[in-house]
Amino acid sequence: MRTAAIAAAALLALAGCGGEDDAGTPTSAVPTASAGVGTPEPGTPATDPAGAPTRLQVTVDLAANMAYDWTLTCDPPGGDHPRAADACAALAAYGLEQLPLPDQVCTEQFGGPETARVQGTLDGKPVDVSLDRTDGCRIAQWGRLRPLLQPTT
Repeated sequence: MRTAAIAAAALLALAGCGGEDDAGTPTSAVPTASAGVGTPEPGTPATDPAGAPTRLQVTVDLAANMAYDWTLTCDPPGGDHPRAADACAALAAYGLEQLPLPDQVCTEQFGGPETARVQGTLDGKPVDVSLDRTDGCRIAQWGRLRPLLQPTT
């Protein structure tokens, strides 16, 4: 009886741990939001049902003397971002969060010197997120947000 109780407790503890979804993307029971910004479900528009605006200033430094500064609005996509619709779709699918999340474990690897900062409002909520490629979690985030950060590649 005691063994069954221990096994049940272990299963409950493991259920709260992260894993991978069908696409191999890490998942976690830890909320995926920071600075009051929720991560929308994939396929949802980059504004909430009340029509709260998304207005962002995106500053990207790709090193090698390549830096960009764009504005982006969503619903409808606009601003001077070169691929606003793709950028809005990436934000709607993956959200924008400051990493690392609480209790998040990331591989120690360096993905490159690229940096970015996104400021403004996302779904009507203030955001100020710095992004880089200094560990495995941040490299994966950069890849998911590539349409926002590197739309010309």
